[in-house]
Amino acid sequence: HDIGPVDITIGTNLVDAGRTLADNVGGSAYNRFNNQIDGGTYTITVKEAGTETVVAKQEDVNLVKGASYTIFLKGSATGTGVKEKAVGILRNF
Repeated sequence: HDIGPVDITIGTNLVDAGRTLADNVGGSAYNRFNNQIDGGTYTITVKEAGTETVVAKQEDVNLVKGASYTIFLKGSATGTGVKEKAVGILRNF
C-alpha cells in the first residue's frame, strides 16, 4: 500500500511495467494471462518503475510450462519480519 509503481521481470524479460496496488480492479486488462514464459527456473525481480532499484526478488522460482501464476509484491516499504517486502507467487489451478 505504501510502495509506488513497480516493474516486474522474470529472468531478463520485463513482463509488467508501472504496476500499482490494485490496478487490476478498474478494468480487465491486467486480469488476463498475456505473458507466456517457457517453463524453467527463474529469478523474479520487482524494481521501482523505470529504475534499476530492486524492491524485492525471489530466486530459483520453478515455472511449469502451461501453468498460470499470480505474481505479486507483498509487505510494506519499511516493514520487517513478516511485513518485509517480498515477491509472492501463486500457481493457479
